[in-house]
Amino acid sequence: MQNQGHKYTVELRISGEAVDPDVISRETGLQPCRTRLAGSRLGSQTFDEGMWGFDGDGPHHWGSLEDALEFVLDRLGGAEKLFEKYREKYDVVWWCGHFQDRFDGGPILSGQILKRLGAFGVGLFIDNYFSPPLRGLGTHFGKGGDGSQENQEVRRSLFEKGISPDLLRLLFKRPAYTPVSTSPRWAKTNEALPQTVEHVVHGSGERGTV
Repeated sequence: MQNQGHKYTVELRISGEAVDPDVISRETGLQPCRTRLAGSRLGSQTFDEGMWGFDGDGPHHWGSLEDALEFVLDRLGGAEKLFEKYREKYDVVWWCGHFQDRFDGGPILSGQILKRLGAFGVGLFIDNYFSPPLRGLGTHFGKGGDGSQENQEVRRSLFEKGISPDLLRLLFKRPAYTPVSTSPRWAKTNEALPQTVEHVVHGSGERGTV
């Protein structure tokens, strides 16, 4: 079921200090959408854990969380049994991003998909983002009108890359009442803004790889 104003992303993620994405890709025969090694860096931020993520090479955003989960599950093929082994060694989770431009509503999951997820045995995490239509992005990048789907895709991609709310507010000319974050988490990634904007807007590199 699709709810207007709500979009979802889904990845099956494996993370841990000893995670080697190449080994997991080789064992499963699956092509990841997102990888990193422990000790890799983004700007001044160093990641303590390696990570491998799989989204089935489908749409990056979905109108239905259930449709997205079914899509990825259907593309695991014979690799499903391998995840039992991975659960014993690493953290394995369904990472679901929920992007909403209103405060009501949310995902609905049927008994059928809940039964299937339960049989697979991996926990499901939903990360919620308030993502209202944007203003001013077209001025910065010279394309896309205010609140366009294209502009929102860019903002979400930047946020997922670790760009702070403060910088996003300035970049997209958000209103002055937008809350200001002073978290050290964001301070560590601020210096990566130019490279990240180049990556997201102009499509350099692989999507989601850090």
